[in-house]
Amino acid sequence: NTTTATTNAKQQQRPARQLECFNCHVTKTPLWRRTPDRAHSLCNACGLYYKQYGTHRPLHIRQKTPNKKMQQQAQQQAQQQQQQQQLVATVAANLLQMDDTRFKGLLSRMNKEQMHGFLEMLERRCAILRNVLFEEEQQQ
Repeated sequence: NTTTATTNAKQQQRPARQLECFNCHVTKTPLWRRTPDRAHSLCNACGLYYKQYGTHRPLHIRQKTPNKKMQQQAQQQAQQQQQQQQLVATVAANLLQMDDTRFKGLLSRMNKEQMHGFLEMLERRCAILRNVLFEEEQQQ
């Protein structure tokens, strides 16, 4: 009993072991794993990746929960893309029904990036139209 009491006293005095993943350096994980040589500790995700692929997990694929600032930036980017798509769609829808002056007026409301996007979309559509026309000519 004295041996058990001494062991318990030593364990209570010893600070808790702070594990850190050898690969991604996280300190919290549902399960700690070891490298095959048992020299290093790995978090559950890195250990499973190592077991499956035989190499350490790339850090750029680690999924982090986005913070509020990142979420706001993502929302702003999504809104900007949606606005750009709406503007391009408006221009494209009206393209067939307008003269050059009105077309130039719509282009003046676009920034350079939007113009490049619009031009790329038009070039893709022209390529599709060429394919359709050439297929019809070849069939005749």
